Amino acid sequence: MLEKVYEELALKRDELRRRFAEWAERGRIERFASTWSTFSPEPLEVPCAGVDGSFNHLQYRSAVLYAVNACACVRTDEGLREYPRAEVELLPPAFAKEVLELRMGRMELECALDAAGEAELIMLDGSLHSALSAPRTWWRFIPAEKAERLAEAPGEAESDEERLLLEYIAYLRTLQEVLERVGVERLVCVSKTSTESALLRGVPDQAVYEALSPEPGYSRPREKLLHHRFPVYEHLFRSIVFTTFYARLEPGRSVLKLELPREADEGEIRRVLGMLAGVCVEGYPYLLRRAHTRVVVTRRHMQMIAAAVGVMDRTGREVLG
Repeated sequence: MLEKVYEELALKRDELRRRFAEWAERGRIERFASTWSTFSPEPLEVPCAGVDGSFNHLQYRSAVLYAVNACACVRTDEGLREYPRAEVELLPPAFAKEVLELRMGRMELECALDAAGEAELIMLDGSLHSALSAPRTWWRFIPAEKAERLAEAPGEAESDEERLLLEYIAYLRTLQEVLERVGVERLVCVSKTSTESALLRGVPDQAVYEALSPEPGYSRPREKLLHHRFPVYEHLFRSIVFTTFYARLEPGRSVLKLELPREADEGEIRRVLGMLAGVCVEGYPYLLRRAHTRVVVTRRHMQMIAAAVGVMDRTGREVLG
């Protein structure tokens, strides 16, 4: 089947070469050198926690069988401790992926609460700003009065959209608890990849900083706010200033995107980098890597769960033992 691919390549080879040259020229990054500060952080040995989660599911005609897993890995003076959580259940098929994303996010936050008493710094995988900025169009058509009633009386949910709204409210309430009990000063969000493009249109900022310098350092921070509606705690979430920047923790290692849910000056940024460097292995926080390996739910795991439950097939004639 590759014959047609090779035919297309022969036709477009010269054009592709030309376009690659144009992209390379457009991607010249030397002019952004002033936005990068070379800095080798001095490792700070403080109690830290890394939190990650995962989910997987099998789709049937009548239901979705799923597993959600999350874990906080904590390093203390006494050694390494883990706070795992998990859930295996059935869901109606409507909005299943959205529900599972919210349940995984809520479980990650619950693990952060579990570890809060032992960690001076809690690292969350991903971006809170992105999670809170994700389009939630399905609930904006629900009248505000109805949304307020559902927040107080969940049992009144009548439609799939309303039940999904309850999942969103549960996630937001758990996040509010984390912000209140843990505090924004102890949180840092770490992203391995980012498609954000503020420097060169169409080229991720992360790629620009990867190419700019192989040395440890960090980019000029940017501040972001949230502007859309929330069904609960709207004033709280819209008052958060997110400080985002890119950083490399070890020479030649990958650039990470970091996010602090607070205003942070250069001294605070360097302090956070020092704490991350204290748990860094090969340019990435070890506790986040360990948490990730502990929570991954593979398709094979789901097949084993299905077999244990007694699901015989996925043709619409499911048999539950």
